[in-house]
Amino acid sequence: MLRPRATLTTETLAVLDQLRALRYLNRGNKAAEAHAIASRWSGSERLTGIDPATEIDRGQGIPPGGAAFANIGALAKVQLAMKKARTNNQTPLLDPAIAEEIAFELADASLYDPRNADVLQNLKVLFGYAGDTERAELAGRLVRQE
Repeated sequence: MLRPRATLTTETLAVLDQLRALRYLNRGNKAAEAHAIASRWSGSERLTGIDPATEIDRGQGIPPGGAAFANIGALAKVQLAMKKARTNNQTPLLDPAIAEEIAFELADASLYDPRNADVLQNLKVLFGYAGDTERAELAGRLVRQE
């Protein structure tokens, strides 16, 4: 994997981190690593300013790929919750309350890119699973407008 250097742009660092996070997410058993990467770009743990590992300036404003990172983080949280439920022999594998919590976090992060179809589709699914049909239908209508 390419080692980022300070001469690269913030956008390049974001793309490299997205690829890394997606690779972890695809493995299933590496959801925690995917979530950690996504958290560096979105949410309350977002890093700003100079990245200590690469010396690339992450900036202060809207992060490049912020909605995509929020989406990756949400998918990782779903995987982690389901893994925990399997370990504890729980049914259902995803508690609707956890799905709703993840959906609200993703909805907040969707403000980075309110037309991101992947985020909207996942909001539709998560709110629907949580039983919040009004928000699920709204997300569905927004997806269809794309």
